This record gives sequence, C-alpha cells and structure tokens, in this order.
Amino acid sequence: MSMTEKILVIGGSGLLGYYLKQNLTDADVYSTYKQNKLDFKKANFLDITNKNNLEKIFEKIKPNVIFHTAAITDLDWCEKHEKETYALNTNPIKNITNLAKRYNSKLIFISTDSVFDGKLGGYQETDPLNSINVYSKSKIEAEKIIKTLDNSLIVRGTFFGIKNNKESFISYLLKQLKNNKEINVPKDKISNGLFVNDFAKILVEMHYKKLSGVFHIGSSDYVNNFEFAKKIANVFGYEKDLIHETLFREIFHEKNLIAKRPLNTTLNTKKISALIKMPNFKDVINSFYENTNLRSIL
Repeated sequence: MSMTEKILVIGGSGLLGYYLKQNLTDADVYSTYKQNKLDFKKANFLDITNKNNLEKIFEKIKPNVIFHTAAITDLDWCEKHEKETYALNTNPIKNITNLAKRYNSKLIFISTDSVFDGKLGGYQETDPLNSINVYSKSKIEAEKIIKTLDNSLIVRGTFFGIKNNKESFISYLLKQLKNNKEINVPKDKISNGLFVNDFAKILVEMHYKKLSGVFHIGSSDYVNNFEFAKKIANVFGYEKDLIHETLFREIFHEKNLIAKRPLNTTLNTKKISALIKMPNFKDVINSFYENTNLRSIL
C-alpha cells in the first residue's frame, strides 16, 4: 500500500495557493501563510526569509513535493524596494533548494511570463531571458538557483482570478462594466494567461506526470487585452461598447506606474501541449465565468 503523498504549498494564502489546495484532493496537503492566516488544521505560519522557520517546517512535514508559489508580485512596489524584493523572491530559494535536497523533495517553482522583455512574444522555453523590471529579475535569479536541483520543475505562465477583494485588472474591469462606466484597455498588451483554477489543475497534472525542467503553460491561442476585455464583457452580459482601445503607454502615464511592463509575453506552449492539452482562450473565459460568483466581489 502506498503512502499518501505529503505536499507542501508555500504561499498557500495566495490566489494560486488556494486553488492548488482545492485541486490536490488525494494528497496530504500542508499550506503555509504569512500575513493572511489560513484556517485549517494543516496550515502553518512560515516566514520564508527565516532559515530556522523553514528548517522546522521541513523537519515537521518531510514533504515529498513542494509547490513554491510565494512571491511579491506588485511590480511598482518591487521597483521601489529592490532589496526587500530579492529578500523574499530570491534569497530564500537557496535554503529551500538545500532543504529539498536534504529531504529528497521534488520542487515545483512557479515563475512568470515576464522573464522575457515582451518585444517579440511566442517565447519558447529555450529563448534568452531578459527582464525589464526588478520583479522579473528576482524571478530569473530564483530560476537560476532552482535549476541546480535535478528534481525540479519550473513553470512559466500567468494567471488571473478573483479572491479576497484584491484589486486586479479583471476585478477592476468587471466593476467598471457593472457600474456602466467606461474603461480604456490597451490593444498592444498581450499574454496567453489562464484562469487560476485551470492553472492549478495543469500544475497538478504536471506533478502527476513527474515532469521536470522548464515548461511554459498558457492558452493555446490568444487575443490582445482589449479584445479579451470585450469577450469578458460579452460572456458576463455587460455593455462591451464601454471598453475603449488605447495603447499601454497611455495607461502607464494615466495611472502613474513606475515599473516597465513587457508588452507581448505570449508563451509558446508546444512543449507542454505534447503532454497535456492546453485550453484555448474561449475555454479560459468560460472557465472564469463558470467559476466566478460576481455577487461576492462586486
């Protein structure tokens, strides 16, 4: 009889951490949180910058697998706080990889599509990395450390969803539309992100298939953000004429942003698609619609 796998989700109180736990139904899942306390038996407080704290968690759980989803992702905050960003997104990775070696754990690291500069799009796993902001630099440095561990999987992609009333592009868009307000959306910003629940499902499947190395995941086709926003309006039954197309530089000035954003971070998903079918962007929108209770957020 095989023992139930012990899985440690670092960053369990985040959007992805939450959905990972929902999808890891036949495993023994331990989640960690830092600020937002998680309310279940196998939730553990963890400050990943504290080596001692990390060692105690590993000693207690002895995980077979670690999903590392914890990171500061606020681009403008990262741009202003370079040292603190590295202290959280990069430096703890050394200790985590050492502990993964010690306990013979598989390490699955969630990276980002913005390790690329966004000039070309259609990026393959082997394409040269070139970050244009502090956040992405911190993730590239973390990737380098993880690549020293044989039993590791680096997954690049991007996801969206709504949780805990945290403001995101998608929740802002839906609020504007619901209140019949106009919104400008850039047509020159493009990515092939996934709805977070599908992102989590694909990660779990990759784990079951025991994949290692670097993989890109995302929808099999895509439209630019402006077209995407119109499709979202459509499926939720809002007025799509409220959405106006603009260029990202206009939004950059309008919102006084600080960190540069890569424009076209679409990822080539050929490598993963040979093993797991990626949804197309219509599937992505439908999945978001079916899994989102608007009353709880608007």
